[in-house]
Amino acid sequence: MQPADFRMAFLETLQELSDLAGDDPVDGRAAWSVDYLTRRKTWFSFSGTSRAGMLSARGRALDTISGAMIDDEAIMMTFRLLDFTHNQLISAYMGKKRLATQIAGDLSRGFIRAPEFVSVQIDHEVSTCPDTIHRSSTRFIFVGFERMDDADDVGSGKGPGRIQRQHFPSLVSQSDTFP
Repeated sequence: MQPADFRMAFLETLQELSDLAGDDPVDGRAAWSVDYLTRRKTWFSFSGTSRAGMLSARGRALDTISGAMIDDEAIMMTFRLLDFTHNQLISAYMGKKRLATQIAGDLSRGFIRAPEFVSVQIDHEVSTCPDTIHRSSTRFIFVGFERMDDADDVGSGKGPGRIQRQHFPSLVSQSDTFP
């Protein structure tokens, strides 16, 4: 059973992040963070806050092989995350683990080509009138598979090196339904 495709959800989330990190002032307050673990062994981390039209953002890149960490321009976040769209399948993680590194360790076992992971947290607070504050919080973890056949047999257990679905109940499959 193949995991469901969350490409549109990823692109919508990327648009929201780009809006929050952009030059236009955001209504209310917003805080966001993004971690992107690539299969090229680079970990990009971006975070920022916006309040009263003031934006504060930062980015970092860590080479997980050498351990070298460099500052990355926060403006590069959108471009770095667009690279994730080169995955043939973008799925979603719905499990209990919260850190992208923990999820990567669990889901990467058994795959010939490692999946990629993007973890997104967005908190937004808007005052709709003097006495009412609307708060929203979004946390989502996207899993990118380079080739469709990397994810095709997540649930089938076919062939050597394939993974049984029961080991990964946290990947949303196409047969899963949402209210």
